[in-house]
Amino acid sequence: MAGEQEPFAESIRQAQREDRVGTSLQRIQFFRYFGGKGLKVISLMWLICLTFGLLMLVSLDRIPENSLAYLVSIPIAIGVLAVGTTLSLGLRAMRSRE
Repeated sequence: MAGEQEPFAESIRQAQREDRVGTSLQRIQFFRYFGGKGLKVISLMWLICLTFGLLMLVSLDRIPENSLAYLVSIPIAIGVLAVGTTLSLGLRAMRSRE
């Protein structure tokens, strides 16, 4: 009876070891998919949004009131696009199984 248990236990250990390797490979594939051009585009969008928003905040008292709403909406729109792009690329990278 004990002899029958050992091959089964060994096959379970091997399956667990292979499962960990598969999980690690999925993580590597996620970062490989998420990196590259997509990461550069998202970083650029966030950088533009933050820079433009901070410039707007610093020069808020010098902006005429009639154009204030239009100029303030620009960094908000860029931020919304950056959030959407980040979520889209992240979800697409999580779904990739290559």
